Amino acid sequence: MLKKMGVLPKILKMDNLKSGVIKSERYEPDFNTLLLQLADHYSIVLKAARPRKPKDKPSVENSVLQVYRNVYARVRDQKFDNLKALNRAIVDLIDEFNLKNFQGKDHSRYDLFQEERKQMQLITGQPFELIQQSSAKVQNDYHAFLGADKHKYSVPYQYYKQQVSIQFTDTLVRIYNSRNECIATHARVRIPHKHSTIDDHMPPAHKAYNEQLQRSGAYYLQMAEQMGCHTKNYMSKLLKSKNYEQLAYDSCKGLLSLRRSFSAEQIEKACERLSEVDVYSYKPVKNLLKKWMKESFWMGGVVPPSASSTKTPTCHSNLR
Repeated sequence: MLKKMGVLPKILKMDNLKSGVIKSERYEPDFNTLLLQLADHYSIVLKAARPRKPKDKPSVENSVLQVYRNVYARVRDQKFDNLKALNRAIVDLIDEFNLKNFQGKDHSRYDLFQEERKQMQLITGQPFELIQQSSAKVQNDYHAFLGADKHKYSVPYQYYKQQVSIQFTDTLVRIYNSRNECIATHARVRIPHKHSTIDDHMPPAHKAYNEQLQRSGAYYLQMAEQMGCHTKNYMSKLLKSKNYEQLAYDSCKGLLSLRRSFSAEQIEKACERLSEVDVYSYKPVKNLLKKWMKESFWMGGVVPPSASSTKTPTCHSNLR
């Protein structure tokens, strides 16, 4: 109705119908949740007529009578093949009824509405969408299950095992905590048995693991470049050595992890040495570095001491 009028009234007054008023009361009636959502979306004040007081709405009662006489009475004996054809006939008769002048007057209901329209506000913003509600308990994987779609939506991991309220429209899903604070917003997805996850909702460990899964060869080459050109060249050939690049990611990860035990200069020297023998893997680099550490041999021209240059210990009881 509001869409057809194109404008919004400031006050919406209705009869005490059950689909609109849950509990009738003279001063503070309880309205249907959907009706409250509609009023809040369009900034309309809701009011209800007093119970058993038809004089509160005499013009409405008379309009219903006139619609029955001018619309319903004219279509009740006709046959329609489908609901769309019936609705089209009703709309045409209502338009004709509204354009018809009042008896003994030179204006119609449509003319009066055009005057009232000037006092109304235009419909702006997004059209109203039906908001449905559901409740759920946040599961071990920090997701709340929406039964309507059999789909899971993530919430911040701190709300694990807490009860939450879910409000959803045709396009949007909002999740609220026990204090009625919105803690998550998702685009609605109707694919059953799937997850909609926002990275910021993950625990730090899960987030780090997820970032690892999303890394590509370009990421590993970028990290290797910070250590030196030989390391980057070695990692580039390591990525190309596999039938599928993804198979080399773990080896690249291991190569980067050597930085925790060895310097970039040492890793550079090892990659340069192994490139000469055309060996591309994580373990050879690791083994070579460990061997050098054991022999106390590093780049820079330091030569391991020979056996002849070592000093023989003096004789003592422990000597074999």
